[in-house]
Formats: sequence, C-alpha cells, structure tokens
Amino acid sequence: MSRPRNYQTEAIITKKTRLGEADSILTLYTPQLGKIQGFAKSLRKPKSKLAGHLELLTHSLVSLARGRNLDTITGSQTINSFLPLKSDLGLTAYALYATELVNQFTADHIENHPLFRLLLETMEQLCHSRNSELVLRYFELHLLNEVGYRP
Repeated sequence: MSRPRNYQTEAIITKKTRLGEADSILTLYTPQLGKIQGFAKSLRKPKSKLAGHLELLTHSLVSLARGRNLDTITGSQTINSFLPLKSDLGLTAYALYATELVNQFTADHIENHPLFRLLLETMEQLCHSRNSELVLRYFELHLLNEVGYRP
C-alpha cells in the first residue's frame, strides 16, 4: 500500500535555506518522521500567508504534499512561536545551537520521538529559565544519549 500524497505533522523549524528569489527549503524536525526537508514556494514574498508560521525556531503543525525529490509545504499553523527566544539575542544563539546539534547528530527520515520532545522542552526551558547554560548542558547530555553516543 502506498503512502498518502498529503500529510500533516508537528514540526520544529530548525533550518531555513534561501532558494531563488522568493522560495525557501526548510529543515523540519518531526516526532514521527525525524528530520525532513520541505520546499516552501514564495515564502519570502511580502504577501505570503505561510511566512509567519514557518519562521526559524517555531513549533508548528505543517501540511506537506509528497514530491519526487522534496516534499512541498502546503500549509502551516503555529503551535508555539517561542517569542522570548526571538527577542533576546543570547537566547536566540542558545536555541540555534541546540537546533544545529540536532541537525548534525541526526540523519534524515529517522523517527526519534524522545529527541523531538527533548528539543521542544529545551526551547520551552530556554524561554523561562534563568540559567540557560545549565539547560544547554542538560540538552547536550540527553542528546548524546538519544543518538547513541552516551558517555
């Protein structure tokens, strides 16, 4: 039985790459599908309806359509925008560091629900905690455990 053409998944936007004048390729980390890439057409145009929902470091419910090489993002709804992370440069750097670690330590299309939860909880803790360094050390140790490099 073939997979459905359209699907919806919860995701954290971990990377955004410009493509052409208005398009973007987004790296999404999802609980069921792991790290996937999605093509967002006309995302950088001023009238784009998806732009606010597909910002870096945003937790969203994303609708995608399967493509030959790359899935196309057809819709999105923000679950949590993590505004404190985006309004403080130091917190932004910490959150980007965490997402970069996830991007580097994981392969595409490998399901890892506990790692998704860990990343989501880390971003929430960074928004509310006074000790961001401690939150990151906790994240690093548990990330190594989840990907199989436990010290």
